Amino acid sequence: MPVRVTGTALYFAKINPLPGSRLIVSVVDAGRADASAVMLARKSYAIKAIPARFALNVSSKALRVGGAGVSLRAEIHGPGGQLMWVSDTHIPVVVRPGSKTVNVGEIVLTGVK
Repeated sequence: MPVRVTGTALYFAKINPLPGSRLIVSVVDAGRADASAVMLARKSYAIKAIPARFALNVSSKALRVGGAGVSLRAEIHGPGGQLMWVSDTHIPVVVRPGSKTVNVGEIVLTGVK
């Protein structure tokens, strides 16, 4: 049974994303000792405005209750694929026993220079 991870990506600049921009949201498990992070889920969204809501499903078998090491990353890529905005803080995905949904809240993105 999947767990639905939801939230909202935003930035504070008073500009809309360029036409053709995409929000890419990933959930990764980086809590394994001496191992590379494992991608648990990834979804791409065409966006026209900010804030942008997202929702993606993650296998409940892949998530650990308590969320140790599981985090979310959000990025906005321009129409040519260039990285424009990125989450730059740790965003934990904390799963409670029996949870079917985890809301990570508002994710503030930082501009890439």
